[in-house]
Amino acid sequence: MLRGDVFPVKVHKAADVVLTGATFVGAYLIKRYLLPEPWGGLTDIPNYTGILLLVVVLWYMSFEMTGLHAAYRRLSFRQSVSRLIQLVTVNLVLTFLFFYLLKIENVSRILMGIFYGLNLATLAWSAWYAREIHRKKGFNLLVVIIGSREAAKEFIEQIVRDPDANFRVLGCLEVSPEEVGKSVTEGIEVIGTLGELQDVLTRHVVDEIIFAMPIDKIWEAERYMAVARPWVCRSGFCLTGT
Repeated sequence: MLRGDVFPVKVHKAADVVLTGATFVGAYLIKRYLLPEPWGGLTDIPNYTGILLLVVVLWYMSFEMTGLHAAYRRLSFRQSVSRLIQLVTVNLVLTFLFFYLLKIENVSRILMGIFYGLNLATLAWSAWYAREIHRKKGFNLLVVIIGSREAAKEFIEQIVRDPDANFRVLGCLEVSPEEVGKSVTEGIEVIGTLGELQDVLTRHVVDEIIFAMPIDKIWEAERYMAVARPWVCRSGFCLTGT
């Protein structure tokens, strides 16, 4: 669970598995009872209960393998929807592959098409809802930036310009003590030196560290990266290097 996380990843993942099952049932009911002839109706073969189980297991495994739910807070909503389209499309292709391998015939293409659309819509809503909960509760990702020059300014300005950004910058750390207190941009300052990284991580629950300066310009860079990595990765995120 992330810092102050009010919508845990495991809960979100389980909810999306339930939504996936529900949308398949919804697609089944629409195809069988609501569509007009000649598109409506379903035969008793194949067994759609078995297909529902296959879909739920496949979607659950894909959620586990891709780690999409853990990444949602780092992605914009547009990026989340793009990832969802890729995931659901691949899953649907794999589902038809299983139909072929298991010799499951006469599955309604219309039903699967309805399921595809409903599933994308509900999972996109789920991603948006989770982001809104965190945004309203003020649980944006807390970021510390190493560096304070152009690369750091560009990152901060990108956050400010993008209403869908999910970051809150604590401040910047610099190599030279003379830089401490300097204004970087948009109310962000250099809050300390790189040598104080351990203290900053002790005082604040940081979600991610952005290295916005070349690593070769940092004396004993590997030592600082070793200090940062356990703090960042134990929250579910890994160190970002540039």
